[in-house]
Amino acid sequence: MSIASKLSVFGVKRIIYNNRKENQDAISLNYEFVDFDQLLNESDFIVCAASLNKENENKFDLDAFKKMKKTCIFINIARGGLVNHQDLFEALNSRLIFSAGIL
Repeated sequence: MSIASKLSVFGVKRIIYNNRKENQDAISLNYEFVDFDQLLNESDFIVCAASLNKENENKFDLDAFKKMKKTCIFINIARGGLVNHQDLFEALNSRLIFSAGIL
């Protein structure tokens, strides 16, 4: 079972999926696919579950956190390299985002 199908019980309206294959669960649940900036601007929760590669290393940096809602909760269940942890610390300290959970 994919993350998309697990989140549907919470009334999730959008999901970003950037991979080489389509996510059939997300398609069947009628999720709206959005670009990264729209995800950052509109999300109340962001759950990061991407695999780490050169294109997305430090994808969540201070610029990304500045685009998020001040009430956003950021959850990283993926590789640590997707998040610039110093920038996440700064975003939390300066209240750019509400909260974060990391593994």
